[in-house]
Amino acid sequence: MSDHSKRITSHMNKDHQLALVDYVVVYGKIPVHQLEPSSVQMTAVDEKSLTLSYKRNAASEEIVLVWNELADDDKIEVNGFMDIKAKLISMAKYAARVQGYSHKQLKKVVLPNRPPQVFMYLVAIVLALGSIDKFWVRNIINNDAFLSSLTSRAPAFLKSAGSFLEDHVRTIAIAMYAIHLVEIAIVSLPKLKAYRASGPRKLAWTTMHFLEGFLIFKRLNKALEDAH
Repeated sequence: MSDHSKRITSHMNKDHQLALVDYVVVYGKIPVHQLEPSSVQMTAVDEKSLTLSYKRNAASEEIVLVWNELADDDKIEVNGFMDIKAKLISMAKYAARVQGYSHKQLKKVVLPNRPPQVFMYLVAIVLALGSIDKFWVRNIINNDAFLSSLTSRAPAFLKSAGSFLEDHVRTIAIAMYAIHLVEIAIVSLPKLKAYRASGPRKLAWTTMHFLEGFLIFKRLNKALEDAH
């Protein structure tokens, strides 16, 4: 194997196994459920073809893919080693796209890192406690001389707002989190699926979305942009 071949196979096996799996599924026409994804490896590459090995239903197999017989979005022809990188990238995008995925994978969870985002977790606690006992804030205030004195000086509209929240806390909670669930179904889950986030990462992102609502969008989109 030439030095060019060694560099390409080492790089692909180390950093781009998701693309290798997509190559086997799309170009090799092997159903993904029959594959052991971690077993897929590039074993050889030259100016004419690349060779992939993998385990299918626990049995070892190998396929040889001829460069200029492989469809890709940019219709790149391989005439030498200098063309292989561009071909592999274009193939990765094509193979992911025909499966309905991005060629990138989301591998990280970014926790709330802005005051408004953190504030929504406090809101969740307040709404949860209010749904159990709508007078819990009032009781805390009434049992504390300082708080009682402070609230007695509060403007009338704040007192009215407090009474409104007490009377409608459950309705507010149900409406807000129902909206968040709709957002999850039509925005974040499709993105997490397209970027092939793992089960635990999907759970983490959707839980944060449920509590934060639209405040998560910028953070999630940035994480997707940084995915590789």
